[in-house]
Amino acid sequence: MRVHLLFVLLLIEVLFQYHNEDLEKDKTSQNCLGRGMEQVAKKLGVAHEEIQRLTDELQVKEKEQFAEIRESFGEKYALKNI
Repeated sequence: MRVHLLFVLLLIEVLFQYHNEDLEKDKTSQNCLGRGMEQVAKKLGVAHEEIQRLTDELQVKEKEQFAEIRESFGEKYALKNI
C-alpha cells in the first residue's frame, strides 16, 4: 500500500511539473506575442507618420503647381486684353 501511495505522489509531482512547464511555455508565448504586437504597433505608427509626411509634401507641390497655372493663365489673359 505504501508503494502505491508513493507511486501516486510521484505521479502527481510529475504531472505538476509538466503542468508548470506548460504554463511557463504559455507565458513565454504570450510574452513573444506581446512583443510582436508592440513591434507591429510601432511599425504602423512609423508608416502612418511617413504617409502623413508624403501627403503634406504632395499638398505643397499641388499648391505650387496650381499657383504656377494661375500665373500662366493670368499672363495669357492679360496679354489678350492689351
